[in-house]
Amino acid sequence: MPPAAGADRPEVLIDPDSETLTEFLRDRVHRGLLVTVLGECTVAYEGRAASQVQHGERLVLLKPDGAFLVHGPRGYRPINWQPSTDTVMVSNEGGVVVLTATRRNPDERVEVRIRRGRLATAAALEDSSQFLLTGSESDLQAALAERPELIEPGLRLEDRELPTRVGGIDLLCRDAGGRLVVVELKRNRASQAAVTQLKRYVDLVSEQAGGEVRGILAAPEITEPARTLLERMGFKYVEVDPMDLLPAEGEQPALFS
Repeated sequence: MPPAAGADRPEVLIDPDSETLTEFLRDRVHRGLLVTVLGECTVAYEGRAASQVQHGERLVLLKPDGAFLVHGPRGYRPINWQPSTDTVMVSNEGGVVVLTATRRNPDERVEVRIRRGRLATAAALEDSSQFLLTGSESDLQAALAERPELIEPGLRLEDRELPTRVGGIDLLCRDAGGRLVVVELKRNRASQAAVTQLKRYVDLVSEQAGGEVRGILAAPEITEPARTLLERMGFKYVEVDPMDLLPAEGEQPALFS
C-alpha cells in the first residue's frame, strides 16, 4: 500500500486491483506528480494520423509538465507519446483502467487501457540543475525548432518530430511565402540516403496537404553525390552545425534553458 498522502518519499503499488489503481492514478495525476504504470494494456492514438497498439506489457509515464509516454520492452523511443497534454483523465470501465491524454493544438488523443496493473509509482521530483548534451542531433533539432530563421530567413515552425508512415519529420515549417517546408536534419555528413528520406517526406506532405512543398537538408557537411541528387530533386542544402549553436562559456541563452 502507498504511504499516507503528502509523504515525501516515492509511493509504490504492487499488483493493485483496478479500483485501487484507478484512485491512485486519479489522485497523483491531479496532484501533478511524476507517475509510472507498468502493466498489460492497449494503446490507441487519434490526431494527425491514427494508430493502434495491441495488448502487451508496457510502461506508461506521465510527467508533471504534461508529457505522456508509452514504452515497450525494446528500444529507447516510446511507441507513442505526447510532448504535452491539456488534460489527462483516469476512469474505470468494467475493471479496465483507462488513461486518456488529450491536447487541443494540434487536436490529438491517446487512450491507454490497462487490463492488469503490475506496478505503479508516484513521486515529486526536485531537479534544478541544467542538462546540456553538447553537439548531438537532438541539440540541433531543439535549437533550430526554437530559431528556424537560422535555416532560412522568414522560416516559421509548424511542427517538430512529426510522426508519419514513412518516418518522423524533424521539422515542418512554412517559408516567408507561406509554402510548407520539410526540414531533414543530420548531425554528421549527409549522404544520398538522407536525400531520399527527405524526398519521401516531401512527397507524403505534398500528397496530404496539396500544393508546393519544399525540402531542405540541414547538416554540417554533405557528400558530393548527395549534393548532386539534392539539386536534381530541386531541394536546398543548408550548412549548419550544432556546435555553432551552443552557448559560449558563461552564457545561458533561453534557447538552452
